[in-house]
Amino acid sequence: MSESCQAEIAGDFTELVAHLWAHVHAPQPGDAYDPRYIEWARVAIGPADDLMHDAAMIGPRWDPALHLWSELHADIPVYRATASRALADLDASAVGDARILAALQAIDGPVAELVHTTLSLLAPTMQRLFADVMAPELLSGLQAVNAALAMATDVAPGLAERAVALSWVLGPRGRGMPRRIVVGAPASWNDQSPALTAVLALHEHAVVRASATEYVGAEWAALTGNAKSICGASRGLRTAYAQWLGGLDLRALVQAAVTRGWVSAADGEGLVGDSAERLERFAALG
Repeated sequence: MSESCQAEIAGDFTELVAHLWAHVHAPQPGDAYDPRYIEWARVAIGPADDLMHDAAMIGPRWDPALHLWSELHADIPVYRATASRALADLDASAVGDARILAALQAIDGPVAELVHTTLSLLAPTMQRLFADVMAPELLSGLQAVNAALAMATDVAPGLAERAVALSWVLGPRGRGMPRRIVVGAPASWNDQSPALTAVLALHEHAVVRASATEYVGAEWAALTGNAKSICGASRGLRTAYAQWLGGLDLRALVQAAVTRGWVSAADGEGLVGDSAERLERFAALG
């Protein structure tokens, strides 16, 4: 039996950033806007008019480098020590990753400074919410998630070597970061299963290890490769993967694959239109 992947909880700064992104309509790919989470947060925290205003300003000015923000600091206390200064004034000694800081500081326009300021306003509330709600729930579900990840490791043994972090806010999404994979976990605001969290980890692992460096190539390699491998997985994991895959909006990705000659127009129509048979169709391409 292969070594199993063991996840850890992502931490309060990761959840702080995810909380902001859940309110932002960002261009695809990578949009984390989630009305269900927003409604939960409205009830738990209260009205968020200022946050919604800032989020509406951030969305049209989105830059892909913003996805890296959750890796900038280890936790909220470390971040709050920098919050009184402009992002442009921070140096490598103030952050956990100097390369990410440089990427954020290089973003054109005021959007990065707006994000920095918005996060500083949200930080105290999110620090308390993480300690009181998020961390206890994540810890209580950790054993079930790790059991599901063990099944995923049987499909992709390399996943055991990957750092996997569980986010309470992220929901049915994952992010492949330079040093870890961050995936949404079961939480009281969603109906997510541990198996879906394992599916998200499988997908992000495949994206990160894909030879392609751009989005379309990496996503296509991950979907075709995993579909073929998952056919030999446990029934629960296979079912969760098929349901997740069937729920994706793949129109733009499949059209790009057709344009590049990776799949015929007829097969592309089948991938987009037949969600029930999507797993088998992708497996045939792998």
